[in-house]
Amino acid sequence: MTSDDLGVAASSHLASLPRAAPDPVRAERTRLRCRARLVRRQRRRIHATSTIALARRVLTAVAVGGFCAFCVFYVGSLVEATLRFGGVLR
Repeated sequence: MTSDDLGVAASSHLASLPRAAPDPVRAERTRLRCRARLVRRQRRRIHATSTIALARRVLTAVAVGGFCAFCVFYVGSLVEATLRFGGVLR
């Protein structure tokens, strides 16, 4: 038996198989699942974007507030040291 004989035998077996017919019910179920997945993905993306924006606003406010508090503390320390050197504070 040669490889050509195997090809002929395989093609005759394949020819006897029934052809696949499209299943509209299954196709619609698949479409609905895909659409639902796309909607969920879009909602997650919107939620993540809003969460990141909120975190960025909060962290910016905390950083600016911390920097301002540091500056006030630093300037107050400088004023205190200057007054101590001048003998005003003991």
